[in-house]
Parts: sequence; C-alpha cells; structure tokens
Amino acid sequence: MDNKKLIELYLGNSKDNPIDKITKALKDVCYYNETEVGLYHPTNSSLIKIRDNGVIDIFVSTNQGLRIDPSTHSINFFSNNEKHTSGNVNYWIEENMDLDIKQKFLIKASDIIIDSLRSTINSKSLDVNISKENINLGGLTVKSIEDSLTDIKNDIIDIQAKDNTIENRLNNLESMLNQILSNLNGG
Repeated sequence: MDNKKLIELYLGNSKDNPIDKITKALKDVCYYNETEVGLYHPTNSSLIKIRDNGVIDIFVSTNQGLRIDPSTHSINFFSNNEKHTSGNVNYWIEENMDLDIKQKFLIKASDIIIDSLRSTINSKSLDVNISKENINLGGLTVKSIEDSLTDIKNDIIDIQAKDNTIENRLNNLESMLNQILSNLNGG
C-alpha cells in the first residue's frame, strides 16, 4: 500500500489539512507531554518515546516492547514470547539472578557447566536421569564411584572373613584351654 492510500485510510477523504489532523490525533492520543519527544506511527500505534523522567519506551503494541528506566537502572522487556538468536551470549551478573518460571524450564545443550562455590537445589520432586558415562560428581565419574563401592564391599567381605578366622581361632584356643584346665583338674 502506498503512502497516499495509507493517509486516505487514516484520514479518510477529508479536505482538512492532513498535518493538522495528524497533530490533533496525536494530541488526542495523549502519548506525549509538551516536553516529551518521540515518534508515533499513526496507523499501527508503534512508538518510541523519551519521557520527562528519562525513561525510554519502544513499543509496537500493548505490552510488546521495551522500557529503559534510568531510575531503576533497568531494561524491561514486555512480551508474550521472547526469542534470542546469537552465536554467543555472556551475562555478567554482579549480585543476584532470579528466575520465576510457572511452567517448564528446558535447557538443551551439548555441555552444561555449573561452576559455583555453593549450589543448592530445593525441590518438591527431583528426577535426574543421567547416563553413567557422562555424570561427574566431585571429580569422580559414576563408574569410578561404582568401582570404589565395589572395592569397599570387597574390603568389608575380607574383614568379615578375617573376623570369622580370628573368631574360629579364639574358639579353638578356648577349647584347648578348657581341655588343659580339665586335664589339670584331674579330668
């Protein structure tokens, strides 16, 4: 659609000065105070607005855009859907990062690395399905943990066997002592 048709669509076939009509429409919309500046698209309501308090709004429709707010030192994104496509994304967070997710949080990656001084997971239900080859706990793989547990189990069996051997020897010694005492007592 060319500009002339867009103007006719917005203004109709009026013989009024189109600039006056657009200016009046902008004032009627009340998007700007006298000292605020910005751009407003008359047919699709997209806007860029620099407010008197320093806030910068960039919106394409209701609740779809962003606000840069110097008073809170924040950039706020408003959207029903948000998509990022990038080769690399790096975040440097000075203090806290909170995620409040009402439904599902899905991470798909070839590698996930969490490098933390302290990590805590609080969950009503936690299901973890990880293949033996890939889990690494405290520097040990599941295979090495299983091997260590098997070694400990074998050590326990050896200790029990030695304990049984010592117990048998003590029983034999007790029997021999009882026999000697019996012989000494004239039996």
